[in-house]
Amino acid sequence: MSTWEFRILEIKKVSSRLELLSVDGVAYKDISPSMFRTEDVFDLHAYLNAAGQEGWEMVGCSPAEGTSEELNFIVFLIFLKRPVQTF
Repeated sequence: MSTWEFRILEIKKVSSRLELLSVDGVAYKDISPSMFRTEDVFDLHAYLNAAGQEGWEMVGCSPAEGTSEELNFIVFLIFLKRPVQTF
């Protein structure tokens, strides 16, 4: 039987600009300097490709509770999983 670990990304979209807010509930700015930013815009494509190289697979995406397009932004969650590595 497979055992999985999960990661949740919280992303804010304003117009066409993306901002990574948190990874597993920890503010992204507190985790590491971003190598996935271009002119202060989060590069989701590059992040997901790098995560895929580490064995992560995107398994879902959902708008976050309380998100409103009327406020000119959307917050959504991306769910990733990968097999737990056992040695």
